[in-house]
Amino acid sequence: ANLFKWGLATAARCMRCGANSETGLHVLNGCTTRMPSYTKRHNAVLDVLRKYLLKRSRCVSFDRPLRGELCENTLRPDIVLYDDGARKATIVDVKCPYNNRMLYETNKRNVSKYSCFGRLLRKKDWSAPVFTFTCSSSGLIPDYSLVALKQLGFSRVDIPKILREVVKVCIMASSRIS
Repeated sequence: ANLFKWGLATAARCMRCGANSETGLHVLNGCTTRMPSYTKRHNAVLDVLRKYLLKRSRCVSFDRPLRGELCENTLRPDIVLYDDGARKATIVDVKCPYNNRMLYETNKRNVSKYSCFGRLLRKKDWSAPVFTFTCSSSGLIPDYSLVALKQLGFSRVDIPKILREVVKVCIMASSRIS
């Protein structure tokens, strides 16, 4: 789009996929040919959370369906933290949307997507709270992501470290998208 504005291109179309407009939103979150880069950014954020979770918990799964004895479902949340004693499966999904206007809508859609687990697990006397951990493609982290970190059991000491590392990897991954 800027090349077009500056007279260096004949159209404002995306040079990679041909979409009508090559905006920041399109480049950082919407171009189908850049999907592998978006996945790398998502996984970089997930890897930070994985690193900290594995230091303190063994009963956690990543990118897997819920345990078979709990429910048959093909949805694969990014993180499920199991507490068999409390009969609780805390579900956290990671998202990297474009900007702050999309953050809360992303959270709402995501919680709704995984709410089926709550209904299924209640029938087995389990609870399944659902949280979204979001870092926008520009490094913004909404307040509900802090709630997700607290629900995963992270301390006040760990949360700032995690947030700094997540913002860093998210911005680095976004800066590599071309």
